[in-house]
Amino acid sequence: IEELNGTGRGSFIWGRSVHNTRIERLWYDVTHGFGKKWKVFFLDLEANHGLNPTRPGHIWLLHHLFLTSVNRDAQEWAEAWNSHQLTVRRQRERSPRDLFLFGMLREGPRGISSFLAPEEEDIEDINEYGVDWEVNEDPELLAHLFENNSDERTSASDPFASASTPANLSEVLCDPPNCPFTPAQVQLLDEHLSASVDLFSRNMNVRRLVWVRALEI
Repeated sequence: IEELNGTGRGSFIWGRSVHNTRIERLWYDVTHGFGKKWKVFFLDLEANHGLNPTRPGHIWLLHHLFLTSVNRDAQEWAEAWNSHQLTVRRQRERSPRDLFLFGMLREGPRGISSFLAPEEEDIEDINEYGVDWEVNEDPELLAHLFENNSDERTSASDPFASASTPANLSEVLCDPPNCPFTPAQVQLLDEHLSASVDLFSRNMNVRRLVWVRALEI
């Protein structure tokens, strides 16, 4: 952002995640909407059903058996979230989809092509820009934020003090696992599984059985 728009404009806010409470609130909804279900499921496989997360073959098998289902849950949740009604101050309730569409009708198309020049925005206090004050007053949402930002739970410094660089940067490397089998072997695995268990069931107990049967094969 700074490379495109220049520095010193507040384009990117370094510092505490208090400025990211809107996305933290969305992650809270995602977690409780479907993410927690899968986390509990995978932890159960590790604790009780032979999953070893240090073995690349097991990670590949997780992807092969469940990645499509996880993505389907994510897409269905996003569709429901985009259609649910939001309470907006001094405005009628609208869904995120309506806000986007009516916003384009009112303000013109956005997100379709890049701006010829950066839009100037008069920001009175950069240190408070982007803070969702309602989230900061909700103990349950803040608990979820601190769970993923434990270093910020206690701080003697001003939470809105500016900083030239962040205390730490997050990086998650997600290289796809290599398949340990030939295409013919993968097909044989799928055929054996489909003969003994319903691969399309959305019941988590059946999905657990899919994993157990796959390990047995």
